[in-house]
Amino acid sequence: MHIRDKYIDRQNYKESDQISNEEQYKRANEFFSQFPKIDLQAEKVRCPKCNLLHKVYCLKCGELLVNKELIPKVELPVNLLILHHNKEKHQKSSAIPAKFLSDQVEVKDFPNEFEFDEHTYVLYPHQNAKYIKELSQEELQNIKKFVAIDCTWHQTGAILEKISNKYPQQKFIKLEDYQTYFWRYQHHSLKCLATIEAIYYCYQEYSKAMNINQNYNNLLFFYKYTFQQITDSVQQEVGNSNIYQKIEQKKQRILQSKQDAKKEKLFKKL
Repeated sequence: MHIRDKYIDRQNYKESDQISNEEQYKRANEFFSQFPKIDLQAEKVRCPKCNLLHKVYCLKCGELLVNKELIPKVELPVNLLILHHNKEKHQKSSAIPAKFLSDQVEVKDFPNEFEFDEHTYVLYPHQNAKYIKELSQEELQNIKKFVAIDCTWHQTGAILEKISNKYPQQKFIKLEDYQTYFWRYQHHSLKCLATIEAIYYCYQEYSKAMNINQNYNNLLFFYKYTFQQITDSVQQEVGNSNIYQKIEQKKQRILQSKQDAKKEKLFKKL
């Protein structure tokens, strides 16, 4: 049993509803079409801290590399801590860019130390988690900080283990059922959201429970922008009927590579 499976609510997680890359891309395109086109006039520039070339931002150094006036600001009713696994590349994170959207967002790399208190609620489908709508008004008003775990599905176990050991009575919250609009293939289920999607829906549900009338669409600003860049690349492939076949072949290569790595790991244990 994977360490992650000690904590997860199995009723809320099923390896199902797989769809093709073409179908998922079309779903994502339909979802993101509701947001206006973003023009950041971005070109690759060197990060002033690490001197590496990046476009828009350098997430490892926390540096925004475009005009700040082009970036919207989001006021959050509750502070947010993004607990990012250090084995996951910063540039792949959907959530870390949120730090450029709100001063109430903090990012920490796991396994570095972190501190929670009785006002901290971790967003994760833990076996002891409650839905936000199940919380009393007193519990809702007690929330001062949400924690979002930012890593691959496989890496959550180590973070959950440390949280549980350090804070045995830690409170968890989980979301209603949503489907991801992440544009690439899913290894598990459409219910496995990108971290920024989970954060977005979390604040929506919290605000509804607290009767707060606020729009959080701008939390998806950089998520939309990334998809927009991918769309531009796909449009360059118009007329190439093999584009989705290429994506599917890449998926199969990655899955095969993972299977081979598992076999090699088992062989070394013999």
